[in-house]
Amino acid sequence: MKPVRFLQFSDVHLDSSLTHTKLKLTPMKREQWRRDIMRAVRRLPEVVKDKAVDVVLCPGDLWEEESVRAETATELFEILEGLGVPVVIAPGNHDYFHPLSYYDRDHFETRLGKKFPANVHVFTSKSMETLALPELGGEVVFHGSCFTENHAVGRHPAFGSRSAETGKLNIALVHGSLIDIPVFGLDTKRHEETAHFSRRDILDSGYDYVALGHYHAYSLVEDSKGYIRAAYSGVLVARGLDETRDHFVIVGEVGHGGVSPSKWERFCLDKRHIHDIEVELDAEVRSEGEIVHRIRRKLHEEGVTKDDIVYVRLKGQIHPQFERWSVDEREFDSLCWHIVVDWSSVEAGYDLESLKLGATSKKEVLGEFLNKIDQAEAEALAANDLERVEIIREARQIGLDALHGKEVRLRYEID
Repeated sequence: MKPVRFLQFSDVHLDSSLTHTKLKLTPMKREQWRRDIMRAVRRLPEVVKDKAVDVVLCPGDLWEEESVRAETATELFEILEGLGVPVVIAPGNHDYFHPLSYYDRDHFETRLGKKFPANVHVFTSKSMETLALPELGGEVVFHGSCFTENHAVGRHPAFGSRSAETGKLNIALVHGSLIDIPVFGLDTKRHEETAHFSRRDILDSGYDYVALGHYHAYSLVEDSKGYIRAAYSGVLVARGLDETRDHFVIVGEVGHGGVSPSKWERFCLDKRHIHDIEVELDAEVRSEGEIVHRIRRKLHEEGVTKDDIVYVRLKGQIHPQFERWSVDEREFDSLCWHIVVDWSSVEAGYDLESLKLGATSKKEVLGEFLNKIDQAEAEALAANDLERVEIIREARQIGLDALHGKEVRLRYEID
């Protein structure tokens, strides 16, 4: 049986609000970023053509159901129709299927005033369905289902009683949570909130290949022979600090038993990279210029380009006399597209021993404050109450700022 050459992409999240992020984008930059996401989609036809792809697989989350615009859906389906090969879609928890979804043929044609593309095939049942495409000679069976709301608790139906069809090539599209791998630091309980399954489920399923969606970072499931049996391509374009890892469009050639690594390619269509970096400060830092210098040096070390987005986490201490607690982010306009400087982990570098020696009388406010804080910290340490120790140390810093006439800043808040 002839192998099938596929392109896989997912988790595009067209028309995302891009507001729930620490990146603090302006409305103009949010709109530009949304357009960048669509520009990446527009590059799919060249990959399909260049790599002689037989079928395109999309395991969900093409758009944000609550905010997708008619013009966005129109252009997306025009691009999919123009690919010239079958496109198979399993809607996920963000682009879930319902009667007023653009995945519904009747609603699509009524709302947009055009025919639903004949080459686009959407799974529209919560239960697993099968699809055989005449273009592929009927020897390939696609398996899939859809979400019908924003979440689906429990095991994914792809790994229930349904078995692969013997004598044919079996490809499944699955949107859900692979619980064997830590993604974004989520715990197992969080994984299981969205149609979960395991590596063992995949390897025992009988599917030759499973196109996975939902996780925003690239990852593979390989069998004991080194064949690729499943993969997340990751987001098409990263949109937040939890999406700094690798993400691609995948092109592979699947035969019985999976995809050989020699028939596996990855392409990044994202023009920007998101960098989450730390910059160390110390109590000798007395000026904004020194902080700008250290940030610039770190950006060069990390290979940041003018199209990139950077979140800088300042760490450590600065000299107590430093008053500004900010830098002009325009200093970095020539180095990156957008930057945010986070001061929440920076402290004024007070010399506690010198302060204690200077506060000779316990009746002095500073001396009494430091003595009480030291006593409370010692009691918390003796009780091994580490959370309380952290709170006390934060309280010491806030108190010292207040007693030295400084602004009490939110950087010291405990989550």
